[in-house]
Amino acid sequence: MTAGLDTRSRLSRLEEARRQTQRQLDLIDRQIIRRMTAVIPKLAPRQTTYRRGKPPDPGAFLERYRAQLAALTAERQPEIDALSRRLSRQDRLIEALRERDNPVSALAASDMRFTARSRYGIVAAMEVDEWMIGPGAAFERLLKLAQSDTHQSRRAANFLLVWGNADSLGAFDPADLFGVDSAIAADMATVFTWLAGQGTAVYPTEYRAQIEKLIADWRPDVGAKAKAEG
Repeated sequence: MTAGLDTRSRLSRLEEARRQTQRQLDLIDRQIIRRMTAVIPKLAPRQTTYRRGKPPDPGAFLERYRAQLAALTAERQPEIDALSRRLSRQDRLIEALRERDNPVSALAASDMRFTARSRYGIVAAMEVDEWMIGPGAAFERLLKLAQSDTHQSRRAANFLLVWGNADSLGAFDPADLFGVDSAIAADMATVFTWLAGQGTAVYPTEYRAQIEKLIADWRPDVGAKAKAEG
């Protein structure tokens, strides 16, 4: 009995230490995002009119964004690496203590994490709670805002719809950031930063019904054409 209590006490302390480590990593992430939010308007092309009928290249903006994000991240990389190594050690220790305390429960928890990841096609390679605390939470706040009817809602809808198909649903103008509250701009930067860090194309397939509703509300011509063709 005493050995079991000691194991659970150590496990509780380790779990709290892990939460503190994760909070430190999250803080660095938020600080980087805040700095990116501040510089996004400076990355937008200064030219406001098309030259020779050609719109600004969105790929150039993305390249500038990625370069700036890489530079800001590089400044904090030693801290991120040290905290990530600490988090990995803590995870291994926690898993070992859980198995010692209750091997069956530890195996069930592992199965639950796998099942949860499988439910979210958008974040197949991430833990669900990582998605929901960071970019997922920001995405859902923007989605909720876009479902109302204000100037900020229109800008949120423009930002979300361009992810699916910029050609038919319209492009997002970085200058729209000037027309939203700082918290909304930060959410946009969070989602954009996450997207910029993905190695392959990912789309919000789990939110298809909500996205289709946005298309019907904000792009009725596109929605009607899709239904007619379907």
